[in-house]
Amino acid sequence: QQPLTPSDSTVLEGIKSIVCLTAGNLVLRGREGTSVTYALTAGQKLDFSPTRVMAATTGTYVAWR
Repeated sequence: QQPLTPSDSTVLEGIKSIVCLTAGNLVLRGREGTSVTYALTAGQKLDFSPTRVMAATTGTYVAWR
């Protein structure tokens, strides 16, 4: 597992899923360039391979490869 640090410029590779540790809004950008916001509570998991976790993200998340 790896902590996710929100950044509009950091490109992620090899992420298979994301787990929410503390509730917040997770803002992900995919390969096509579209950003989507997910309101998550602690313990929720997303099976998603984003290219970026945007700076507007709140909460705490870890990624699994």
